[in-house]
Amino acid sequence: MSDYEKPLIDACLTDKKSLYRVVGELKPDDFESNVCQKAFITISNLVKEGKPVTITTLCDQVKSIPPDLFTPNHINGEELEYFISKVKEQGKGRQLKRIIAQCQDITEREEMGIDEKIQLVQDVILSSFGNSKKEEMSTQAIGDLVLKMYEEKK
Repeated sequence: MSDYEKPLIDACLTDKKSLYRVVGELKPDDFESNVCQKAFITISNLVKEGKPVTITTLCDQVKSIPPDLFTPNHINGEELEYFISKVKEQGKGRQLKRIIAQCQDITEREEMGIDEKIQLVQDVILSSFGNSKKEEMSTQAIGDLVLKMYEEKK
């Protein structure tokens, strides 16, 4: 569990403004800790269902979370924003590692030609980062990245 995750869950249990900020900004995959990820998913679901978000409702929903794990600890303002940004950053880092591993697997496929590999890697990268990145990343830049990965693997 990173130093940033638990305080964010604690803040969700303490302050409604923090709760809505955290739920609105983060995704389950941003959390490194399975416990915090489960807690976040449960908290998000409680919000969607219009149910109160407390340590009791959280522990009722997820029996594996001990009631004393999360404590009312209020972070707010700049500190809350900083913690959210750190958890987002760690989530993006894990996403990037998965994308790189997927691209590496593609470059190692012997049954495919290089142009087919480049197209497949391009599709993986563009679909992973969404349509907004399509304009930022040219086909040439993606091709260069794939060729570099391919050459390094030889």
